[in-house]
Amino acid sequence: PYSMYIPTAFSPNGDGVNDVFTPKGEGFLKYDMSIYDRWGNQVFSTTDINKGWDGKVNGEMVPMVICVYVINIIA
Repeated sequence: PYSMYIPTAFSPNGDGVNDVFTPKGEGFLKYDMSIYDRWGNQVFSTTDINKGWDGKVNGEMVPMVICVYVINIIA
């Protein structure tokens, strides 16, 4: 069995609360997350469940937008 929690939003404003989009989970062998902007450009990817997205692309904060994430796991 495995479990996963995925936040519905985050607020990367530097206040120390909910600043990084970081799904949490356990019980799977492989993990891959990619985040895309509304035009389909990949803005972030990781294979490390402990590494989340801080809302920046190339060191610059992305303006408030709606993004899409894709998470693939092998359990």
